[in-house]
Amino acid sequence: MPANAGEHLIRFDIGELKENRFVIIDSGFDGYWGHSYLILKDRGEVRAFLLLTRENRYLMPSKHHLWSASGYCQKPQIKDQVISCEDEDIYDWQKEGWRWNLKGESLSGEFGALEVIDYAYEGRFIAIGKSSR
Repeated sequence: MPANAGEHLIRFDIGELKENRFVIIDSGFDGYWGHSYLILKDRGEVRAFLLLTRENRYLMPSKHHLWSASGYCQKPQIKDQVISCEDEDIYDWQKEGWRWNLKGESLSGEFGALEVIDYAYEGRFIAIGKSSR
């Protein structure tokens, strides 16, 4: 392994992350789809999920196609232990279907799970993309 392995990993200070709250961090990757990370804390446990982005919106997962989307969301939210989209201009089927628990599992069964991202603790920080195994 090169001496600088992990040097360019995204690190996030979780010390300020409040319970049942989340932050979205841009990965800096700018291809056809960008990548962002949704990081949340649930009962003291930190979880990180990959969000694909396009045109400053987040692509919601599709159940049937890897790296495909069921639509776009501009304002993800956590309310009552559920990750959802609070955009006003989405269809009813999206409002009902785009619901995940805090582990990223689909509550409707109509859409895929959120993609979990590995991370490792480094003091108050997590290094996203680094496995703790």
